[in-house]
Amino acid sequence: MHSIVSTDRSLPCTLGVQELAKILKISKRSVWRYVASGELPQPIRFGRNVRWRLEDVEAWIEARISPHRNGGPRRPR
Repeated sequence: MHSIVSTDRSLPCTLGVQELAKILKISKRSVWRYVASGELPQPIRFGRNVRWRLEDVEAWIEARISPHRNGGPRRPR
């Protein structure tokens, strides 16, 4: 028998809050602050389970770094 996670590429890959915090190198609390402020994509909720689609997170990261590559103005922190 094979695992659906490792063989079925049609399903979107998702991240939990801990995984997302680790990727972004921020705390879990900061993840929730970014979500509340509308900066991070909204998660998908399955009851109490909260997940982010990896492709949404990658697009969010790309959108934040693209202007810097093109010499555009930096956003103040």
